[in-house]
Amino acid sequence: MSIDTYVEEFDFGEFRTVLKRHWLPAAVAFVSLPALAVAYLFLKSPTYMAQGKILVGVDRKASLTGVAEEVGSIENLAFDDNPVNSQLEILQSVVVIGDTINELRLRDGDGELLSTNAFRQELTTTLIAGTDVIEIGYRSSDPEQAAEIVNTLIDMYLRNNAEVNQGDVIRAREFIENQLPRSEATVQEAETALRQFREQNGILDLQQESAATSTRLSTLQDEAASLRIQLSAANQRKDRLRRQLGLSPERVLEVVDLASSPGIQRALANLQDIQSRLATEQARFQENSPLVLGLQSELDQMQQLLSQRINEQLPGRVASFNDLELSQLRTDLITQYVQTDLDAESLTSQIVAIESTLDSARERASVLPELEQNHRELERQLSAAQGTYEQLLTRLREVQAAENQTVNNARVISPALVPRMSESNNAGLLIPAAGFVGGLLAIAVAFSLDLMDTSVKSTRDVNKLFNYRALANVPDLAQSQLDPLRLPLQFARSGDRSKLPAPFTPASAAFHALQTNLNFTKPDSAPQSIAVVSALSKEGKTTVAANLACIMAQNQFRTLLIDGDLFHPKQHEVWELGGDTGLAQVLEGETKLMWAIRSVMPNLDILPNVVQGKNLAPDYNKFRSVLTQLAAMYDRIILDTPPLLMSADGGILAGMTDGAVMVARPGILDVSSANMVKSYLDDSDISILGLVVNGQRDEVDRYAAYYR
Repeated sequence: MSIDTYVEEFDFGEFRTVLKRHWLPAAVAFVSLPALAVAYLFLKSPTYMAQGKILVGVDRKASLTGVAEEVGSIENLAFDDNPVNSQLEILQSVVVIGDTINELRLRDGDGELLSTNAFRQELTTTLIAGTDVIEIGYRSSDPEQAAEIVNTLIDMYLRNNAEVNQGDVIRAREFIENQLPRSEATVQEAETALRQFREQNGILDLQQESAATSTRLSTLQDEAASLRIQLSAANQRKDRLRRQLGLSPERVLEVVDLASSPGIQRALANLQDIQSRLATEQARFQENSPLVLGLQSELDQMQQLLSQRINEQLPGRVASFNDLELSQLRTDLITQYVQTDLDAESLTSQIVAIESTLDSARERASVLPELEQNHRELERQLSAAQGTYEQLLTRLREVQAAENQTVNNARVISPALVPRMSESNNAGLLIPAAGFVGGLLAIAVAFSLDLMDTSVKSTRDVNKLFNYRALANVPDLAQSQLDPLRLPLQFARSGDRSKLPAPFTPASAAFHALQTNLNFTKPDSAPQSIAVVSALSKEGKTTVAANLACIMAQNQFRTLLIDGDLFHPKQHEVWELGGDTGLAQVLEGETKLMWAIRSVMPNLDILPNVVQGKNLAPDYNKFRSVLTQLAAMYDRIILDTPPLLMSADGGILAGMTDGAVMVARPGILDVSSANMVKSYLDDSDISILGLVVNGQRDEVDRYAAYYR
């Protein structure tokens, strides 16, 4: 987490802590505003504010030349503006203020007429929220003059308002009189256009015509369908008769024409008579009989005569004599065929006539919607023109009536009275208000200073920065409320170490909680080797390591405390160990491991580190080998490491253990260092077992009642 993105969130307890931390600048901010308010009231000369109220009659319908509106009403010129705001500007205009100054002969300190700007500095005009009421106030050292100025200003405004409205009425009348002839001409043009449209298109009632046309189309379509059915039946009957006759339609007509000719009928009768006699004689005589030959010759002549007459009737046609021989049945069939053909022709003619009528009806029906639309448009134009004309006539009568009277859209609802109390008497409200604002300012100052402070100030800050599992909150061991020895390292330096830490203290509770929580940091088993790390020095890492080792020894774990800080070791001072051998000498091979280990209490041994004034280059492989050897000898190994941001050794040594305990102390640790060490730990292979917050003063207060 970077400094830029670190945002603090406060609960009520932290709110109190912030105010306590920055009480001095907050107190200065709190006192400053009430002090300034008192000084202002003390130094200010008494002034009086006279106030009056007027009601502005607002009608938001239309302008004077509009319809259904009160004469003299105020027009709203903008959609999102209150029209009364315009009247506020008029009240402060040069015209109204100048008339007031001239009416009262107001003068400044030099004896000159009061300027408009000076008048405005003492004038207040306020629109009361949710109403059309304007409150007018004027401040002056003379209460009577203040009231007089307000009342005069209202009179000047009303006079100006009446004059403006009267002028508006006159202009409205002139405008309407100018518009009336044009409106009348528009009505006449609309009437003429509508009449011509009806005449040109033969329109009487379009709605009735549309309904009648629809009905007529349906009827004609039904008739046409019926006639087509009849025509189909007639054609089928013709085909059947033609097949019975065995003639084509053309031959049937030819036969009918020939058979109906008298000459053809006589010739045909003679031919049939000769054929009959010839058949009789052929039955009686041989073919070469003179009688048979004579009849045969006569038959040939008659056939030639009949052919000649047929050619005369039908030039270029050859008809069979058999076709001309009409029996009664054949005659009836021909008659029926001819009649059916006539019926078919009649039906065809009727269908053609109906189709023509249908086309005309469809054409009319197709133009009816457009005619209706145009007709409605012309009617709307006429209606609009008539409405405008009638409205102008009505408006003209209203304006003519208004022209003969005074029109004013404002009235006084509360004249200004002489004020009896000066504004300085508002101290009872001003000072508490200043105190309230001062309190808010004090809080803002305290929190602003706290936000600008990049140091880590509380346990909550530490938890938010690291987001590790909380193992314990260790109280400030330097406090004396519950720890009478008043020594920073009292647990490690008291006389009987077998009973350390001291029972029934917040510190002992914290270290017991730390030891217990460490046993549950891993699901399978408790960590054997534990590194105690911190970002910076003076965060209490050494104290936490020493007292954690004491707690584990008291819980019957064979425990070894290793001072892994090769540059600034402290554990030998904590445990008051002498000698000149330690971890550094073991790593350099100057002494054996067992000779360097010291026993300080039951179940607790120390492998100190003694610096002899020279820089060491630790052999990490040798240290790993030593750590492996010690793991076979002890149940718990606590490794005190150098600060992570001060030396690279801290991270390397911590990476060789089963896990590391992060120690952070608010007030010592800052946000930047916390972000750096958090980033380092996230990128390393160090297993973080959890977080210990050290040096918490609030922890002592929290447990005080119980441990006493």
